[in-house]
Amino acid sequence: MKKKILLVILIASLNFQQYSTLTFNSTTLNNPIEANLIYYINKTNIERPHDKEKIESFWNSENESFLSPEEKEKLNVLKRKVESGENLTVEERQILSEFRSDTIRKKLGDARFERYKKLIEKREKQTKGQLEIELSKEEKTEIYNFEKEIKGK
Repeated sequence: MKKKILLVILIASLNFQQYSTLTFNSTTLNNPIEANLIYYINKTNIERPHDKEKIESFWNSENESFLSPEEKEKLNVLKRKVESGENLTVEERQILSEFRSDTIRKKLGDARFERYKKLIEKREKQTKGQLEIELSKEEKTEIYNFEKEIKGK
């Protein structure tokens, strides 16, 4: 809902003459509204600072040491792509997610990883309003300690 409202505000505030034509995927758009919307969507997709922050906050030298040489190379390719402002595809995001998950499993061990995973799933359900029971103070502390260990701090 917030994105729709933001988009309406954006449309209202843009100078439609600024992008009266725009070429997108080899298609020229002459409608200024379409051109501005495509410009906004492209700009939003390109500027994904959260990708860069996620990569920088997790992938330190200690965590990278859990990857194979091939995985390290793939990670470096993805890092360079994000640093240059390019979007990661769904597949590339999935690869990063798998690398991260495997690294966490190796750091924590199977039993502790499963506990961490359950706590994170519970926290996500609570955040989305699907769970009425709040995390206990002990569970929050446990998550904090797991994440501290995972990040190597």
